Amino acid sequence: FGEKPHVSFCERLGRKNTDRPRPIKVCLTNGDAAVRLRKCGKRLRDIPATRRVFVAPDLTHEEREERKKLVELMKARKTANPEHHFYISRGEVWCDQSPTTRNQ
Repeated sequence: FGEKPHVSFCERLGRKNTDRPRPIKVCLTNGDAAVRLRKCGKRLRDIPATRRVFVAPDLTHEEREERKKLVELMKARKTANPEHHFYISRGEVWCDQSPTTRNQ
């Protein structure tokens, strides 16, 4: 990706589980490097070895709770409409190219 950020701290999160690998928390020495790494994270899908790697943003507790509600809403809508593609963007659940309201 053109640069190698300096890691100040790294640890595995959660308990050991044989079903899937545990997430890794990585703290970088420079906030700008974190932003650049997050932007480059989408390109990880183009590399076969890192296709399943996701770089998650640093969220506050409130942001995580809001995201959790949106994910639950998106899953419910996917179950009700399996032929449509739903995703989360800018704090809303979207269907294909049209936004869906959160209060339905």
